[in-house]
Amino acid sequence: MSTLQIDLSGRKGLAPKFGGDSDRTVATPELRILGADGQMADGIYNPLIRYGYLSPANNTFTNVTVGGSAPSVKITSSQYDIENNDFYFGEEGRNIWKGDTLDDIVLTSVLDLGATGTPRIFDLELYELNGVKKLYFLYETGGNMEIGNASTPYASENLNWLSTDVTGAFSNGLTNRAFMRVADNGFMYIFQDNNVHKVDGTTSGGATGTVVANTLQFPNYFQITDAIDYRGKIYIALRMDTGSNVTTEQNAYNSKVGVYIWDRLSTVVNMRDFITVDGVRRLHKLHVSPEGRLRLTSENSLRYAEIREFTGSAFNTIKQITSDGISYYLDTLTNVDNMTVWCGNDLNIYAFGKLTPGDSEEIYKIGQLPTGSLCSALLYGGANTFSGSTGYKDVRSALYLAGTTTFKTWDMYGTGKKEATSSSYIGNVYTLVKYLPQMSTVKDIDIYGMRTGTGSTVTATVKLYFNQNSTASITKSITRDEMSRGYVRLEVNKQYINSIQIEIEFSTSSTISINNFAPSFAVVNYDDTNTKG
Repeated sequence: MSTLQIDLSGRKGLAPKFGGDSDRTVATPELRILGADGQMADGIYNPLIRYGYLSPANNTFTNVTVGGSAPSVKITSSQYDIENNDFYFGEEGRNIWKGDTLDDIVLTSVLDLGATGTPRIFDLELYELNGVKKLYFLYETGGNMEIGNASTPYASENLNWLSTDVTGAFSNGLTNRAFMRVADNGFMYIFQDNNVHKVDGTTSGGATGTVVANTLQFPNYFQITDAIDYRGKIYIALRMDTGSNVTTEQNAYNSKVGVYIWDRLSTVVNMRDFITVDGVRRLHKLHVSPEGRLRLTSENSLRYAEIREFTGSAFNTIKQITSDGISYYLDTLTNVDNMTVWCGNDLNIYAFGKLTPGDSEEIYKIGQLPTGSLCSALLYGGANTFSGSTGYKDVRSALYLAGTTTFKTWDMYGTGKKEATSSSYIGNVYTLVKYLPQMSTVKDIDIYGMRTGTGSTVTATVKLYFNQNSTASITKSITRDEMSRGYVRLEVNKQYINSIQIEIEFSTSSTISINNFAPSFAVVNYDDTNTKG
């Protein structure tokens, strides 16, 4: 009798090409053979709950209600005011909503710009003006860029600060989305089409602040899509075209994209400081990892999403994600513990990082938005409470997910059930295909894991796939009674098996608890078949 051990912990994340290969409309987990030991072919699960065990993911969402005019367009910007424990969301329209404490699920409309000029709010930023923190909101009205500000907690707004009140006031026409970034040198910068403007809110800037227009200008066939202040310099993501920076079909073929490194002092563009990112059709979000590494998300020429890391001279790909696995909006990514978390246009919630400081960085799908949703802004936070009595990781917070016309909260450590989906594989976890000696006879499979409570409740269904078939050969429902001893045996007794794959489908009818099926590894017991005469 020979044995094959299969890691079911999910600790190593998803294997390369987990979202499919050349046919990106249909995932093919039964064809996934390459990957590290412990990686999964595909599936949604939460590795943050039980280290070393495969755990179901909370896929229950709580609706957030809003006061005032209900959102009718995408909610694309977010800010958290830590001193006042308030958070804000801005729609790409006329409204800003405010929440009191990070547990608030009844939001208040604090600003309604009205219909005149067809306003669109593009960005929110917190910045001090003469030592007083204010909420700045950048919006387009009548085709022009405008910035207003308000004291915090939100009150006494000035809608025309940029065009009227600030020293150096100006008004520019706006082609694409603009945004603001606060730098560690005490200034705020405005990024608008191909222009960078500088705001001085220090005491040197005067009572209403000072703005210097066009501190840095790129040729007018460039546009700025994102920027980040990092270690004394500003890294600016650029595209050499003026097409929409969000529309899904822009850049059908590669245009030149790259990152410009600005010392925040020079006023003349020197393209020796421009790093071209080849093979990429779209740059999305510049961000800093939990370990302080500068990264960006992008989409390559084959439309796969990527995470790239700055090496000092180039942005190299460190992880490839499925097509549509990132969002087009700048406020849809955040850091949580050792993970960078974001929502994709495919409605999956992704996490990339280390489960513990000693682990390698891996990619996981830890949730999935309901069909018809959209994640265009995201904010991390929530109750500072703990759940030590349940055996779970500390329940510290939730993610606020803002999309089109709706807000939702989702707790990554929550106990809600995994909602059923129409797809046969989304939400269910597949191991990689493991090869056996040709024509083997599989006797049985022992699955080891965390002990559950007792009872006849079905906590999961295990399916076995042989010889890379897409249809399961054996399906077994696992009850709490069967897993209460810490393992369950699946009788197989099948000949002529060349490969095996295990799928785990967590129950959609029970909430997440210590009584859920939580496997760690499987042992396949088989006999080699001697085919020689």
